[in-house]
Amino acid sequence: MFTKMSSNVARRIMPIALLAAFAVAALSACDNKICSDGPSSAFESPAGTFRAELRSGGCGGFSSTETGLVLIKKGSDEIHRGYFGVNARLKGINAKWRDEKHLEISGFQMEDLLWYRQGGDLGIRITLRPNSSASGGQ
Repeated sequence: MFTKMSSNVARRIMPIALLAAFAVAALSACDNKICSDGPSSAFESPAGTFRAELRSGGCGGFSSTETGLVLIKKGSDEIHRGYFGVNARLKGINAKWRDEKHLEISGFQMEDLLWYRQGGDLGIRITLRPNSSASGGQ
């Protein structure tokens, strides 16, 4: 009787256990290198003190591709993140140094903007130049 009950319980639990294992594997993928940065474009500052990189990435599946800005100071391995992010692919997004401490980002839609902050810890001024909206009433 115990064996018969165990097999019935196992038959009911197995699909749930498999589903749970799949869910854990899918959710943990975002902590793995699978979701690391994808294609990138690098832009050196005029004097070469800084490098700005626009990087795209996503975990696939139900996530969308995001593009963000990374700043790196020459001679440092420290990567500074979180200045700019859009819910869009890298294609068409551009960064241009106006001078050694002023970076301009263009080629994105304002409605895709996820976050934006100045590069205060590095002293870099970041200016956004989104594309004109087609429905802007012009």
